Amino acid sequence: MNKLPEIQNNWLRFRKEVTPELTAFRDNKGHIITYSELFEIVSSVSKKLNKKGISKNDKVGIVPQTKVSFPITIFALWQIGAVPVLLNARWTKQEQERTLEISECKLILELEEIEKEGELKKTTGNSDELTFAPNRTAVVIFTSGTTSFPKGVEITFGNLFHNAILFEKFFDARPSEKWLASLPFYHIGGFAMLTRALILGQTVVFADSLKAGDLTKSLLSKKPDYISLVPTQLVQILNNNSNALKGTKNILIGGGPADEELIKKALDLNLPLAKVYGSTETCSFVAGVKGEKLRQNPSAAGKAIPPVKIKITDENGKELPVGETGEIVIYSPTLAKGYLNLPELTNKKFTNNFYRTGDYGFLNKENYLFVLNRREDLIISGGENISPTEVREAILKLEGVKDCFVFPLEDKKWGQVVAAVIVGKIKDKIRLKEMLKGRLASYKIPQRIIFVEKLPVNELGKIDREKVRSLFVTIGKH
Repeated sequence: MNKLPEIQNNWLRFRKEVTPELTAFRDNKGHIITYSELFEIVSSVSKKLNKKGISKNDKVGIVPQTKVSFPITIFALWQIGAVPVLLNARWTKQEQERTLEISECKLILELEEIEKEGELKKTTGNSDELTFAPNRTAVVIFTSGTTSFPKGVEITFGNLFHNAILFEKFFDARPSEKWLASLPFYHIGGFAMLTRALILGQTVVFADSLKAGDLTKSLLSKKPDYISLVPTQLVQILNNNSNALKGTKNILIGGGPADEELIKKALDLNLPLAKVYGSTETCSFVAGVKGEKLRQNPSAAGKAIPPVKIKITDENGKELPVGETGEIVIYSPTLAKGYLNLPELTNKKFTNNFYRTGDYGFLNKENYLFVLNRREDLIISGGENISPTEVREAILKLEGVKDCFVFPLEDKKWGQVVAAVIVGKIKDKIRLKEMLKGRLASYKIPQRIIFVEKLPVNELGKIDREKVRSLFVTIGKH
């Protein structure tokens, strides 16, 4: 039977004392760090971070990288009692600065600085430690919505612990099993791999990069038990070498809509695919479907994993009967504390212990969830959430642009891409994209652009979405 810490335990000290010999990390060069060694390394780093002026309750910005120094730094900040604030590596400098201002960070911590100082070494002696109080904020992770600014979600130690328990139950997880770090750590799906491994006594192995080719090589050489992917990554790995995934125990697919064709292709290859549904606000997935049940329900998002409860409500919050479409509302012990420094939005979205997702769908008679629209207007491209409002505002600031409309277009490779219909004097797509560099992260810059004399609207003066979409058929896709 797997020995687990209590929520309030220092999880790393628990691992050091109970399973010191288990491997915590295996880096891309094959170096192994046991939990006993990890505890000593983290203690050393935490003391040096303390000397840099970082103390309890400080918020510290950090740009995650897919290497061992990142989780070591996170665990060291936790030893001190500081709160890591994760910055998206793909954001522009302007976006990072805005996020730091929102979150009131004391400083940005550079992983390279820690590595250069040789701080990833073992030391002896104990350091002061924080107990992991369930309602204490463990990390702030930013998520995009339909608004023009990112929202910092306060994930607690309790959230992370309960996510690990949900994972253990749904996947029959065991100690010593291996995760391949396959998603960016600035997303909850990537970050939760680290804490599941720590809580359950598992190993995280690192590839050379998150590129599909490097993940494929690591799948073949390191043979992980678990890998978590967005649909785009699954397509790319299947195209590289469909046999690479056959040695896994479970393949988690989430982070955006996956079409039935892709699901059926993976299942026909006898891959152990599990479709999962969740968000940053739910601290990763809260529903799932796998195996034969997934084959029977390939378009389902999953079924709530106890004690999670999912209900469908109308605009007044009244629960709707089976089969009727409404807003997806979730109860779970993994629900985040709320949005950092946004009390009104927190009160609106988190009510009576339920989270209003903004997603729309229905439950069938077997309680499988079907998602029809994920956060209306939100663009999910290659697993990245993109706010159309933010993109539109950036375009409207450009000289020569009078008006524009930004929305998602379906795409075989990325799931969705950013599309823009633009009114104004500017008619050069290449020039427009160049002008947006530095204002928007590269993945937010529209891939599909059309210039028109005026935006199509309906009799109420609202954008006629069907006519907008038809423009890309009649005028062209590029």
